[in-house]
Amino acid sequence: MDEAAGVPPTPRSVPRSQNTPGRLRALAIIVTALIALAGVVAFVLASQLTSNTDQIDDSTGPVLISTQQMLASLAEADAAATSVFRSGLNEDREQRQLYIDALERATAEHETVARLIGDDPESHASLQRISSLLVTYSGVIENARLANRQGLPSANDQLSSAISIVRDGITPEVEQITTRAQNRLDTESNNDVFLLAIVAILVAALVVIVALLYLARRFRRILNLPLVGALIVLVVLVGWLAVSFSAQRSALDDARTQGYESIRLTAEVQSNAFRYKANDATQSFSDAEAIALSSADIVDIDIEGARGGVGMSTTGLLPDLALAADSARERAAVAEVAERWQRYLDTSRELRAAAAANDTDAVNAIATGSGTSTFNGFNTSVESVLAQNQQQFVDAVNEADDLLKYVRLAIPLATLIAALLAWWGFSLRIRDYQ
Repeated sequence: MDEAAGVPPTPRSVPRSQNTPGRLRALAIIVTALIALAGVVAFVLASQLTSNTDQIDDSTGPVLISTQQMLASLAEADAAATSVFRSGLNEDREQRQLYIDALERATAEHETVARLIGDDPESHASLQRISSLLVTYSGVIENARLANRQGLPSANDQLSSAISIVRDGITPEVEQITTRAQNRLDTESNNDVFLLAIVAILVAALVVIVALLYLARRFRRILNLPLVGALIVLVVLVGWLAVSFSAQRSALDDARTQGYESIRLTAEVQSNAFRYKANDATQSFSDAEAIALSSADIVDIDIEGARGGVGMSTTGLLPDLALAADSARERAAVAEVAERWQRYLDTSRELRAAAAANDTDAVNAIATGSGTSTFNGFNTSVESVLAQNQQQFVDAVNEADDLLKYVRLAIPLATLIAALLAWWGFSLRIRDYQ
């Protein structure tokens, strides 16, 4: 029958995807898929940042610490070897043991760096050269020691040759490894991938907001509680990520600018002091290392300034170390370092005066007596500061690592909850048609 005869027309079949429930299902799939995709992207990026922080904690940080300790140990070995040399035929057993211990520490630190350096061919090449030079160095020291005991005129030249192996051969190689590790530290700690993770979750939150506005306009209902819940979950996740990232970056900045910078300064103080002592022992007198530590004598007002955190009136590594100290305990330790260095400097001047007067007995007495005791006191105080700085560096890196501990778990869990809530929100509207 036709329409004129009163027979209604046959309704056209509407594809399921084009009717309202079909469109809602399609939108539900798109929204939940975008939330899930944002979660995957954020998880991958957060995992990369966590991996970088783990790398600093497990490799880059320990390598930086070990290279500084290696330089300090080699400088100590030089100073102890020259003290043994100056003590004559009877050899100072205490200084001899200090030399052996320092050389063993340098070798152990070399092995630590080789184990932790990872895939870095240039650094491994430097380590191979250092290994060869360490063997040569110890051999030349023993030859100088034997020649000295036999009274041979070549003894002084052999000792100087050994010292130059450390200064001109090993030290530049260690510094090259340190520079490469510093560059890795900068790269690993200045990684902004976490910002992209936050952006990914923000995009997911915006998708949910658009879905809320669409459903509110389409169904004239202001709230869709499951979608609101999904939005809240994503906003909370963004806040957590932002706070975690900011705190993690701050902790790594502390590790670099306070922990490692203080380690570098302390090791440089120690190395310069050991070289100065070695020069005293061989009577190759030079003021360069002392000036590098402090441009002028350290007086009481400087020590109080270092202890009070207001700095010293001189310039050099010791004033820089005092300014880098960031706690009352560390400032007190640096002040003691400065005070004990001045004591050794005064003793060194007595030794130089005796050498100028050709008083060999007085030179040997000072070098093996008050010179050794005052320098050992200085070195003990330096080791105390170095230990504090190393612990500060390790603690800061561990804090950065801990801040990201639960992030990788939170991202997939939170985005899964948000996706399920979003699907539920659309399902409520689909049921209105059923």
